[in-house]
Amino acid sequence: MDVKPWDDETDMVGLEAAVRGIIKDGLVWGASKLVPVGFGIKKLQINLIIEDDKIGLDDLQEEIQEFEDFVQSTDIVSQSCVSCQPHQFTNEIRLPCKSCKCGLGVLELYILHSPAL
Repeated sequence: MDVKPWDDETDMVGLEAAVRGIIKDGLVWGASKLVPVGFGIKKLQINLIIEDDKIGLDDLQEEIQEFEDFVQSTDIVSQSCVSCQPHQFTNEIRLPCKSCKCGLGVLELYILHSPAL
Protein backbone atom coordinates (compact mmCIF):
# COMPACT_ATOMS: atom_id res chain seq x y z
CA MET A 1 0.00 0.00 0.00
CA ASP A 2 1.17 3.51 -0.78
CA VAL A 3 0.34 6.22 1.74
CA LYS A 4 0.89 9.68 0.25
CA PRO A 5 1.49 12.75 2.43
CA TRP A 6 0.35 16.30 1.75
CA ASP A 7 3.81 17.78 1.18
CA ASP A 8 7.52 17.53 1.92
CA GLU A 9 7.01 18.94 5.43
CA THR A 10 4.77 16.07 6.57
CA ASP A 11 6.20 14.15 9.53
CA MET A 12 6.74 10.77 7.88
CA VAL A 13 7.79 9.12 11.15
CA GLY A 14 4.51 10.26 12.68
CA LEU A 15 2.60 9.12 9.59
CA GLU A 16 4.07 5.62 9.78
CA ALA A 17 3.44 5.44 13.53
CA ALA A 18 -0.19 6.41 12.98
CA VAL A 19 -0.64 3.79 10.26
CA ARG A 20 1.04 1.04 12.29
CA GLY A 21 -1.06 2.11 15.26
CA ILE A 22 -4.08 0.58 13.55
CA ILE A 23 -4.30 -2.80 15.25
CA LYS A 24 -7.02 -5.24 14.29
CA ASP A 25 -7.60 -8.96 14.32
CA GLY A 26 -6.73 -10.17 10.81
CA LEU A 27 -4.24 -7.37 10.05
CA VAL A 28 -0.45 -7.71 10.11
CA TRP A 29 1.84 -4.84 9.11
CA GLY A 30 5.06 -5.76 7.30
CA ALA A 31 8.13 -4.03 5.96
CA SER A 32 8.00 -0.41 4.88
CA LYS A 33 10.13 2.17 3.13
CA LEU A 34 9.97 5.79 2.06
CA VAL A 35 9.91 6.21 -1.72
CA PRO A 36 10.66 9.57 -3.39
CA VAL A 37 7.84 10.86 -5.61
CA GLY A 38 9.27 14.27 -6.52
CA PHE A 39 9.87 17.79 -5.21
CA GLY A 40 11.27 16.40 -1.95
CA ILE A 41 8.07 14.49 -1.20
CA LYS A 42 8.30 10.84 -0.14
CA LYS A 43 5.45 8.38 0.15
CA LEU A 44 5.23 5.56 2.64
CA GLN A 45 5.17 2.18 0.95
CA ILE A 46 4.08 -0.47 3.45
CA ASN A 47 3.32 -4.18 3.15
CA LEU A 48 0.39 -5.70 4.93
CA ILE A 49 -1.42 -8.98 5.24
CA ILE A 50 -5.15 -9.06 5.80
CA GLU A 51 -7.71 -11.78 6.26
CA ASP A 52 -10.56 -10.92 3.90
CA ASP A 53 -13.18 -12.32 6.27
CA LYS A 54 -12.09 -9.91 9.02
CA ILE A 55 -10.73 -6.78 7.29
CA GLY A 56 -11.98 -4.86 4.26
CA LEU A 57 -9.33 -3.01 2.26
CA ASP A 58 -11.69 -0.12 1.55
CA ASP A 59 -12.46 0.26 5.25
CA LEU A 60 -8.75 0.15 6.12
CA GLN A 61 -7.93 2.80 3.52
CA GLU A 62 -10.69 5.04 4.86
CA GLU A 63 -9.36 4.64 8.39
CA ILE A 64 -5.84 5.59 7.28
CA GLN A 65 -7.16 8.61 5.36
CA GLU A 66 -8.76 9.86 8.58
CA PHE A 67 -5.24 10.89 9.66
CA GLU A 68 -5.88 14.17 7.86
CA ASP A 69 -2.78 15.92 9.24
CA PHE A 70 -0.56 13.33 7.56
CA VAL A 71 -2.39 11.58 4.72
CA GLN A 72 -3.49 12.98 1.40
CA SER A 73 -4.40 9.62 -0.19
CA THR A 74 -3.73 5.87 -0.25
CA ASP A 75 -3.35 3.40 -3.10
CA ILE A 76 -3.20 -0.35 -3.28
CA VAL A 77 -0.09 -1.00 -5.38
CA SER A 78 -0.46 -4.75 -5.71
CA GLN A 79 -2.63 -7.43 -4.20
CA SER A 80 -2.30 -11.18 -4.00
CA CYS A 81 -4.90 -13.55 -2.69
CA VAL A 82 -4.01 -16.90 -1.24
CA SER A 83 -6.87 -19.26 -0.61
CA CYS A 84 -6.75 -22.22 1.73
CA GLN A 85 -9.43 -23.92 -0.33
CA PRO A 86 -8.23 -26.81 -2.47
CA HIS A 87 -8.14 -26.14 -6.17
CA GLN A 88 -9.46 -28.31 -8.93
CA PHE A 89 -6.06 -29.92 -9.44
CA THR A 90 -5.52 -33.01 -7.32
CA ASN A 91 -1.75 -32.55 -7.36
CA GLU A 92 -1.77 -29.29 -5.39
CA ILE A 93 -1.53 -29.11 -1.61
CA ARG A 94 -1.59 -26.01 0.57
CA LEU A 95 -0.27 -26.13 4.12
CA PRO A 96 0.21 -23.50 6.83
CA CYS A 97 3.63 -21.97 6.30
CA LYS A 98 5.99 -22.81 9.16
CA SER A 99 8.46 -20.08 8.15
CA CYS A 100 5.88 -17.30 8.40
CA LYS A 101 6.32 -15.51 11.74
CA CYS A 102 2.80 -14.08 11.76
CA GLY A 103 1.23 -17.50 11.24
CA LEU A 104 -1.05 -16.22 8.49
CA GLY A 105 1.09 -17.21 5.53
CA VAL A 106 0.37 -20.18 3.37
CA LEU A 107 3.00 -22.34 1.77
CA GLU A 108 1.99 -23.70 -1.60
CA LEU A 109 3.35 -27.08 -2.57
CA TYR A 110 2.92 -28.46 -6.04
CA ILE A 111 3.47 -32.16 -6.34
CA LEU A 112 4.41 -33.15 -9.83
CA HIS A 113 3.45 -36.62 -10.86
CA SER A 114 5.64 -38.17 -13.47
CA PRO A 115 4.99 -41.67 -14.72
CA ALA A 116 7.55 -44.29 -13.83
CA LEU A 117 10.11 -44.81 -16.56
